[in-house]
Amino acid sequence: MKKIIAIIVSVAIVLSLSGCADTRYVMTFRGEDVAPGIYIMAQLEAGDMAWSRFYELYEDVDTTAEGFKITDYELDGMGYYEWIINKAKEMTVRALITEEMFKERNLSFTQEEKDYFSENSEYKWNIGREYEYLLQMYEQYGLSGYDVDKPENDETWEEYYTKRGVGRKSFDFFFMNRGKESKLFDDIYNNEESDEYVTDEVWKERFEADYIRAKIFGMRKSVYDPMAEYYPDDPDLSEPIPLDEDELANMRELGEQLVDIVEDKGGFVEAVKVYNEYYEELLERLFPDFFNDDDDDVNDDDTDNDDDTDDDDDDNDDNNDDTDNDDNDDEPIDDEDDKDDEEDFTEEDFEYYIKFEDEMEKPVVLFLAMMDIGEVDIYESDDDEDDTADWLVQRLDLMEDDEVVEKYRETIVLDLMYDAFDGMMEEKAASALSDVSVVVINQAAIDRYKPKNLLG
Repeated sequence: MKKIIAIIVSVAIVLSLSGCADTRYVMTFRGEDVAPGIYIMAQLEAGDMAWSRFYELYEDVDTTAEGFKITDYELDGMGYYEWIINKAKEMTVRALITEEMFKERNLSFTQEEKDYFSENSEYKWNIGREYEYLLQMYEQYGLSGYDVDKPENDETWEEYYTKRGVGRKSFDFFFMNRGKESKLFDDIYNNEESDEYVTDEVWKERFEADYIRAKIFGMRKSVYDPMAEYYPDDPDLSEPIPLDEDELANMRELGEQLVDIVEDKGGFVEAVKVYNEYYEELLERLFPDFFNDDDDDVNDDDTDNDDDTDDDDDDNDDNNDDTDNDDNDDEPIDDEDDKDDEEDFTEEDFEYYIKFEDEMEKPVVLFLAMMDIGEVDIYESDDDEDDTADWLVQRLDLMEDDEVVEKYRETIVLDLMYDAFDGMMEEKAASALSDVSVVVINQAAIDRYKPKNLLG
C-alpha cells in the first residue's frame, strides 16, 4: 500500500513540475541564465527588422490595402512570427558574445563614455515615445530649433517596456551592449595591433572613390517679399517670386564675373560679397515701395516729435556739444559692426566633402565630378523645384588636408568593414545556438514570451 501511495505522489510531482516550467530565464549561455528582459528587448527590435525585411522582399505590395496582413507573408522561408523568434534568439546570443569578446580583448569605457551611456539611457527610459518621434522628425527636416509640444498622455518608454516584461536592468544592458559592439568593431579594424587592421592605403583608396571635395555657392532664381520678415504667417508673402527672364539673364551674366573673381583672387569670399551686393540692389529694384516706406517712417517719426523738440529746446541747447559728440562717436562704430556682421564668413564656409552615394541624384555633383582639380565654373540648374538657378562651384583636391582627411577614417572603415563584421557576429551567434555546450534554449520561456502577445 505504501508503495502504491509513493508512486502516486511521484507521478503527481512530475505532473506538477511539467505544468509549472521555470520561465525566469530564456536560455543559458555557457551555463549562465539569461534574463527574459534581454530576449524581449531583442524581440521588440526584431519586430521592426521584420518590417524592413518585408519591404526588401515585397517592394510592390501595398501595405495600406484593405485586408493587408504582414502575417500572410513569408520572410526568408519562415512565417512572420517564426522569423522574429529566430532573429530575437540570434540577437540575444550576439549580445552575449559581444560581452564575451569585449572582456577577451580587455576593452573598457572611459568615464566620459560611461557618463554618456548613463545619461542617454536615463533620457530614453523616461521620454515619451510620441514626443521622441516628433523631435526626430523636426531634426530630420531641419526644424530642431523650433519648440515641440509634448503630446498629452504620451506613453513613456519605461511604461512601454515594463508592460512587456522588460526591466530597467535589461534595458540598460541592451543599451550599453550597443556601445560595446561599436567599441569592439573599432578595436578590430582601427587598432594597429589587430590582425584585421585596415591600413591607410586601403581606406584612403575607398575615400577617393566615394567622396569629392568642393566649394559651392548657390545663386537664387527667385526672391521673397521683404515684408515676409514682418509677417511670417502670411501665406501670400511666404511664396518665392521667380525672377523674370531679364533679371535671370543679369544674374547669369554676374555669374561669369564671379568665376573671374574666384580665379583672380583665389577664393569665394570676394565673389560672394559681390553677389550679396547685387542681391540687395535686386530687392530694392523689385520692391521700391518697401524701401521707400522705411524712409517715410523715419520722416513721420521726426514730424511726430516736432512738438516735443520745441518744448525741450532749452535742454537740448544745454547739452548740444555732448549730444553731437556722442552721435559722431556712435555712428561710425555701428557702421563698422554692421560691416563685420555682413563679412563674417571664410572660405571654409563654402567648402564641402560630398559623398557620391548620398548626393548622386543632384546633377551639380555629377557636374563637379567631370571638372579638374582647381577648376571654377557655373552649373546652371534646370530643376523647377530647386530655388537655386546657378551654382558657383570649384573642385578641390580631396586629399590636400591630411588633418581633415584623417577625421573620415572611422566613417570610411565602417562603410568598408561593417558587412564583414556583421556577418562574423551572425556566424558566431548561429554557431553558438547550434552548440548545446554553449547555448541551451528554455523552450517554455520562448513559448511564454510570444511575439504575437508582445507585438500584436
